[in-house]
Amino acid sequence: MKKAFIFLLFSLLFLVGCNNYISRGSTSVTLDDAAYVNPGAKCLYEDDYELLWDALRNTYPYLPYLQNQGIDVEEIYARYASDVKSITNEDEFYDALQRMLSELNNFAHLYVITPDSFQTLYFNWMCNGMASEHNDPIQNILTSPLLSARYHVPDNVSDIGKSIQMDSNTSVFVQYYSDSNTLYMKIPSFETGLVERDSDLVFDSLERYPETKNIIFDVSGNPGGNVYYWTNNIVAPFGEKYKFSNRTYYHDSPIFEQYHAGWDTKPVSELKDAPEWVSELGLDYYVEFDYPFPIDEVKTIPNAGSIKRWVLISRNSYSATETFANFCKTTGWATVVGTQTSGDGMHTSPIVLLLPDSGLLVRMSDSVGENPDGTINAIYGTKPDITCKRGETPLNRCLEEISKEEE
Repeated sequence: MKKAFIFLLFSLLFLVGCNNYISRGSTSVTLDDAAYVNPGAKCLYEDDYELLWDALRNTYPYLPYLQNQGIDVEEIYARYASDVKSITNEDEFYDALQRMLSELNNFAHLYVITPDSFQTLYFNWMCNGMASEHNDPIQNILTSPLLSARYHVPDNVSDIGKSIQMDSNTSVFVQYYSDSNTLYMKIPSFETGLVERDSDLVFDSLERYPETKNIIFDVSGNPGGNVYYWTNNIVAPFGEKYKFSNRTYYHDSPIFEQYHAGWDTKPVSELKDAPEWVSELGLDYYVEFDYPFPIDEVKTIPNAGSIKRWVLISRNSYSATETFANFCKTTGWATVVGTQTSGDGMHTSPIVLLLPDSGLLVRMSDSVGENPDGTINAIYGTKPDITCKRGETPLNRCLEEISKEEE
């Protein structure tokens, strides 16, 4: 199946589409005359559009859910398919895809990769060890000669990492509440480029405030990044051992084979306790995914057992941050305070699709993570242990709970 997908992908490069001029013998005719010359001719980006929709229908697992939410998926497909026929430049195609995927709510990491997000993805994959092997699919895509010129890699790639680390939006804010011996840490991102920067964050903060009895990790509004941020930098220093795993489900497709060939996948037909939605979404395979605990050779906090842990979440806690919230709730590692997250964690990294005629990139989740209660993580996320009341911030509610415990 993998060979079939590669053949399909590269065969698209040789298909003839509309251009500003279409040749007919020794005569050139304008685009306005294209229908007269060849009424069945494909336009410039029609193959890319169909390739994307093939991936949406056969690999991206959430179209049935979106349809049930009142989004007319096929109407969106037909409307934009008609629009694409008249598109003659890459910028117009880029804008059309952005609008179309927004109508699908950009659900489950579904979006056109922007130039800025490309640079971050490139840095994470190529310079931070996320490419797992020589034939890593995303590595191959990020270095493909077919990429659009809009996806530019700086001459000095390390500048991308420096920019991420120096961005004020990624700075961790630390505050100490002496009246309750509470250490508060606002962590706005789990971006891969920050894992090393913040590796001693907990140790350094506790050295400054050795009397700490409560520690609050505020990840409300944190859109995610890399699970190793929280496994290595937040959880590991406290030293306990945990078993945390879940099931992740996939469609059988050529793209599935491209990304997951050789994995220990199993047919869902073997499961006796598969949720009903596995069949409703037409999922074929699953993987038992274990998170990396314990982590060897990591410094631990000497008095970790005397510090109570709290984690603050919100609707904007997403992706890898969602997985952290789910871990805390499931294992009891911390008391979770705030509002329900928006989910789409608890599964493998979203895939990247290269549209070869335009060189544009689209990202999407190709897997469905299962919550401990059997629900779909991308839909239901994680509910906190303590839910904020209307108009109440997670921090204020948490400080109020700490105050109650001290009475």
